[in-house]
Amino acid sequence: MADHAHGAPAPAPTATTTSFLKLPFVYRAKRGSHCSSNWHVAPTDDYEKACAVGHEYAAHFVRYLGDRAGFFGVNALGNIVKDIDFSDESGTKGYWVGFFLTWSV
Repeated sequence: MADHAHGAPAPAPTATTTSFLKLPFVYRAKRGSHCSSNWHVAPTDDYEKACAVGHEYAAHFVRYLGDRAGFFGVNALGNIVKDIDFSDESGTKGYWVGFFLTWSV
């Protein structure tokens, strides 16, 4: 399985993307939770590529939400947002820009 947080394209979303933990930008450390993140993306200087990957990540998240239509009580988007470094001005910013621009169309 490719390491999506390190620049590899995420696979197309499918009906099997049913777990929050299977989203390509979510990372859970094998031991402990100090390295876990709901927005784990690879550092990059390629803003345009990061925007494109962010758009793909949004597609995965939309599929995740669709698989849970009518399910309440989990603030999935809030959990993602709390882990985004909005102060990062490198090309890495493109991941979250692409992710959120998807929602504005």
